[in-house]
Amino acid sequence: MKFEDVAFYDQILKYVKRKEKKDFESLSKAAKEWLRISYENKIYYDWTWLGIPIIQTPSDMMIIQELIFRLRPKTLIETGVAHGGSLIFYSSILNLIHGSEYSVIGIEIDFRLHNQRILEKHPLYKNVHVIKGDSTSITTIQKIKDLQPDLSGNVIVVLDSYHGKDHVLKELELYSDFVNVGGYILVCDTVMDILEGIELTDKTVSRYNGPKSAIDEFLEKDTRFVIDENCNKLFISHAYNGFLKKIRD
Repeated sequence: MKFEDVAFYDQILKYVKRKEKKDFESLSKAAKEWLRISYENKIYYDWTWLGIPIIQTPSDMMIIQELIFRLRPKTLIETGVAHGGSLIFYSSILNLIHGSEYSVIGIEIDFRLHNQRILEKHPLYKNVHVIKGDSTSITTIQKIKDLQPDLSGNVIVVLDSYHGKDHVLKELELYSDFVNVGGYILVCDTVMDILEGIELTDKTVSRYNGPKSAIDEFLEKDTRFVIDENCNKLFISHAYNGFLKKIRD
């Protein structure tokens, strides 16, 4: 089954009893407190997608699902694979939309053997390609181009490898050219910069040296992208203000 017409499904939204005037102040305050507590307790480590651990917040994955359904990308690229749950998530949604005509490309500098063995046996892995290497190396970028020489149409890129500012900024600069007008780059874990006093696993990343700082600097130089604030609508997000939409060439 393929979902051919997004507009057809949009018709049902008029029947949804949404609240127009939300209490944004209370929602933001409650979300920030939940993010702090859940981050400290690593709640995002406690769920799976079709059997594979997916180290993301469910609300962020719901937003990504909406983007995938609307944009219908034939290619989705993610830096940072870990156990691979997010790759299977993207593959499952794209499989419903496109059948077998899509590619999910993951980049992982430390793709551990036990993760690789389990992931490769998953029924939704056949359209997944994992490149082992540094996401910012020229060799890795060339391998992506070799795997997917035709990047026409909408492309979504998810940046979720090392979260230091300089690394994320370099990723933004390199991967922005894979995205066409209307496509998105998602920068994960901006929460590192937002929450004060949280205990970060990686001590090399500080509150002022993380993904959000990279976004700020990138957008100052590259006016092709803007933050899509509509993607913040669920409030509980590790990627708050991290959904960047390409609006011009």
